Amino acid sequence: MRFLDFAIRAWREGPYLQVIAHSTPAGSMRQPAATRIGVFDAEDFRLPIEASLAEGAALGRRLAKALLPDEVWRLFGESLQRIGPSPELGLRLRLCLDEDLIDLPWELLYRRDVDAAAARGGFLLTDCRISLVREPPSMVLAAPPSERTRTGLFLGTFLDDGSDGWGVQAEYESLGRAMRLLRSMLSFAFARSDDTTAIEQAVSAGCDVFHYAGHVDIDGAHAALVQLADTAALRGAGTGVRLEKTREPAGVASAPVLAPRLVRGGTRLAVFNACNSGLWPFARHFVRAGLPALIGVQGMVSNIAALNFAEKLYKSLAVGLTLDEALTYARLYAMEPEHSHYECDWARFMAYMPAEGTPLFPRPQREATRRRQASMRSERLQTANAVLERARQLDGEEVSRVLSDIAQRSVLILGRFTAERKAILDGIRRAVSSPPHRYVPLLFDFDKPGDRDLIESIVRFAAVSRFVIADLSDPKSVPAELQAIVPQFPSLPVIPIIQADQREYPVSDHILRRQSVHGQVVKYRDIAHLLSILDVQVLAPAEQLYGELTPPVLAR
Repeated sequence: MRFLDFAIRAWREGPYLQVIAHSTPAGSMRQPAATRIGVFDAEDFRLPIEASLAEGAALGRRLAKALLPDEVWRLFGESLQRIGPSPELGLRLRLCLDEDLIDLPWELLYRRDVDAAAARGGFLLTDCRISLVREPPSMVLAAPPSERTRTGLFLGTFLDDGSDGWGVQAEYESLGRAMRLLRSMLSFAFARSDDTTAIEQAVSAGCDVFHYAGHVDIDGAHAALVQLADTAALRGAGTGVRLEKTREPAGVASAPVLAPRLVRGGTRLAVFNACNSGLWPFARHFVRAGLPALIGVQGMVSNIAALNFAEKLYKSLAVGLTLDEALTYARLYAMEPEHSHYECDWARFMAYMPAEGTPLFPRPQREATRRRQASMRSERLQTANAVLERARQLDGEEVSRVLSDIAQRSVLILGRFTAERKAILDGIRRAVSSPPHRYVPLLFDFDKPGDRDLIESIVRFAAVSRFVIADLSDPKSVPAELQAIVPQFPSLPVIPIIQADQREYPVSDHILRRQSVHGQVVKYRDIAHLLSILDVQVLAPAEQLYGELTPPVLAR
């Protein structure tokens, strides 16, 4: 798969967040959009390790409200529509953020079209066609495909009482078992973090993948791997408490020293299974040194989730899949309850990818390699389907549909919700969702007080709709809804319909002349007549207009 960048730049200005989508498959914004976030404290966005899915969803909605305002959400929906017909394409949310924003748990971003309080399908990253990484692309990976065995260094930290309190030996052995059939493609060597000579020799020899299991000490400007953990300090560990027991830690344990050493040694990926290792005070040293990719942890994560995440990540990368494919597979695998301990474990893995989206470890396209890649992609899709099936059981069919599918097949149906008019709208809903059409109808009773909530809801769902069917009969809120939708969504087809014995609402004249609106208002006598002409006069023109307004994504 090839993932296309949906690049978002965001920064704070007082109580506002300024957001601009500056590079997307559907175009770009010329001016930033401002969202009010009030008094900012990054600690307000921290999620405890034992947090429930509902707490993660609540935080995800706050983050989405800030980062995905209407214009960004519209471009996101249009981008998903453009990649939709090509199953080999995905969308990469590439976040380019100021330092005070970069550490927030953006992996929890929650869909604006889902109102359910704790739906698994409500998280953006439930969709296997959506990836999320941090940092703009600043380097091109030009390594030629190679059949050689990629080398990995696994560094593990033990406690000063001799115990393996963080289970690093078990993690290494589990990873070895998982990679057994791919040992000729990626093989790890083990070293204890307190064996300074072994660390120096291994780092000097170079490695393709650096994996660390243990703890990261971050205190002000100090950011380093713990070589030997102080058991007494660990019992009372809190913010800013250093766990390093070694009196004179090796220089290479310090992030500012380790980062350039890894880059000089040819390392392309560093994975840190350690508390807070994904946070910017630690990660920045590796990004600025020129490391193509880094994965760290937001706060803390359970060992079982870290083991399962790493297993799928490395197996995918070993056979030559892209980091986006590997990340989406690993996150979805950790999302399954049997593969993690805490409900939000899957969202703890933070990825920095200043490299472009080519494979980190490209392989020559020989028959055996292609079979392995096809098998891995098949396993990835099976995992994605399993996650969605679980979501359907717990969230319901409508909520569990992934966003890329919604954007391809949803039809927004607008109209008046009196008893007579509702029967017409229900008839349309049943017709478009039945074979051979199988659209996803979005039909909501918007005929309620609160104009602001009404328009916000309309905009939210219009952004992820393929087209709109708007019944102008007995209008109440429909003219206002169209005035909100049509100018804001110039690529969203609108098919107006009206009962034959009524006339169009005068205020809608200028709206009906827009390019995205079908030029002929479709007139019907009754529901039976409407259903008889629905295919030819409504759905066919909608699809034709969709094709005209939605240019295809050019494949390379």
